[in-house]
Amino acid sequence: MRDYCSKPGCNFPAFRQVSDSTSYCIKHYRFYHMRCSAQKVGKKVPSFQDLDCFLLKIRAMKCPACQKQMKWTNGHGKGRGNVVSLQHWDNGEMSFICQGCNSKHANSFMRDDVFRLSKNQKGCPKCKEIKKCDEFYNSKTSSNGLDMMCRQCRNKKDRLRKRDWSKYYNPKRKKQKVEP
Repeated sequence: MRDYCSKPGCNFPAFRQVSDSTSYCIKHYRFYHMRCSAQKVGKKVPSFQDLDCFLLKIRAMKCPACQKQMKWTNGHGKGRGNVVSLQHWDNGEMSFICQGCNSKHANSFMRDDVFRLSKNQKGCPKCKEIKKCDEFYNSKTSSNGLDMMCRQCRNKKDRLRKRDWSKYYNPKRKKQKVEP
């Protein structure tokens, strides 16, 4: 492994070796990983120069969506939420956001609009509507303290589940004894 990064003009110590003759510093290794991931899923692959330009647009390595401090790697055994990731926006542009916000974007039916919600709004994935937070039940298990679905959708789902469940189990029905 080389002692320094293989990228011309970079004088940082090597972090990882990606081939027999190529070693990257932590930043360029992350860029290499972002490029490989984009290619794997069929998205536009930015150049190393493009990625350097994206880096200039963010201030002090803070995620533009949530303002959390981002870092290049997660370390050993720690969560990936604040690791820098490449975001492909729906309009074709690209930028850096933290891994947590990137996942939030990918898993939301609202896509780019998920970051435009005010603090007292939430989207229901069932009815695909944006509603006020007081239209959601509380949940002890969710990270934001609210149920995933709005009250109307949750009530409808629970009624259907209860109806289907009652077909198979009826507490009023007497149990039959099985003779050996």
